[in-house]
Amino acid sequence: MKKIILLVAVFFASTSLWTVAAQCSTGSATWGQYPSATQSAPVALGVETIITVGNWAGEYYRVSGLIPGAVYNWSLCGASYDTQLTIRNWNTGAVVAYNDDGCGVASTTTFTSDGSDLRIQINRFFCSNNTTSTTTRATLISEPLIVGDPPLIQCPSDVVVTNDAGQCGAIVNFADAVAIDPDGDLDVVLQTSGLPSGSEFPVGVNTVAFTAYDLGGNSSECSFTIT
Repeated sequence: MKKIILLVAVFFASTSLWTVAAQCSTGSATWGQYPSATQSAPVALGVETIITVGNWAGEYYRVSGLIPGAVYNWSLCGASYDTQLTIRNWNTGAVVAYNDDGCGVASTTTFTSDGSDLRIQINRFFCSNNTTSTTTRATLISEPLIVGDPPLIQCPSDVVVTNDAGQCGAIVNFADAVAIDPDGDLDVVLQTSGLPSGSEFPVGVNTVAFTAYDLGGNSSECSFTIT
């Protein structure tokens, strides 16, 4: 009978340890989002940047501007309590990174970004909360390797038209930009801003831009105006 009780105790102890070592659920962010404004990812390579100041355990915030393929470190090191750090894809909720006790009892984690916005969630140990001020820092550790030369792209010439009769604009058709790649690995040419060809363009200066991408991760942009 003692052996059975001992085995049960060991089972529950190991289950409990596994549970607190897993990432914290979104429901454990009981204080909600803070700051409410979206924060920007660090841009200086190798420089630790303060992202937020004054977060409580049990809060989360949004980060944008991450580079696809870049490696980032997120850190709560220096916090005065035992932290847990859970990073999720903002849109899908999928866990990107998690850490507990990466620097003493505080948390730090390194991950490769796919460019999506992130949900940075701070918790106290056991995925609980508190009202202790916490600073989060992040570092852009490395950027994706760019291979070869960028594409060469050329847009149509600027267009000047008169208004269509009785209209405050004119319907304008134009050709797509054309591009070649010095390395022979051109991927795609896309219109990235402005109204599409065949639209009615309003009075004033309208800018249309195209971007060419190659398979090495390079891109080039051109633009023209319709007035």
